[in-house]
Amino acid sequence: MNRQLSISDNDICSDCKHCVYNPGEMSFCRKNWPFAETFGDDIRKCLSFEMIETEYENWSPEALKDLNP
Repeated sequence: MNRQLSISDNDICSDCKHCVYNPGEMSFCRKNWPFAETFGDDIRKCLSFEMIETEYENWSPEALKDLNP
């Protein structure tokens, strides 16, 4: 199972297609967190980064439910 991390909207992962983003909860990466550079607690650079095309594209099903209760 993939390791889960707490990802904030400051992390590059929150805008990546490989991240299953779950704001305020634990998220996971389909590429097993290949980030290359951090600044403090924020992930700033990743060798596998691919930008999402729509705002909620990479959000987990649970997070999407919270948007539209």
